[in-house]
Amino acid sequence: MVSYFYLFCFIFACVLSMQYVYKWNEHYNEHVTLLFMIVPLANYGFWDLSVAKNIEQAVLANKITKTSHTEKVCRTLKIQQCRQ
Repeated sequence: MVSYFYLFCFIFACVLSMQYVYKWNEHYNEHVTLLFMIVPLANYGFWDLSVAKNIEQAVLANKITKTSHTEKVCRTLKIQQCRQ
């Protein structure tokens, strides 16, 4: 049941990202563009973790999920709360 929720979130985030790319113009903020690319990646990692059948697949899914939440992303987006 939870895996269906993660799958729905992943598909919805992909649809919104495709819509953003379709309507993208040069005047949009690059931080918002980066967020629209990171959120589907994180949702994919959560979904892949929820359907993992073995430990190797779970570790890979965990790496995908953690990649989208690293300190680099926080520094790129200039988010102060991540530095605490």
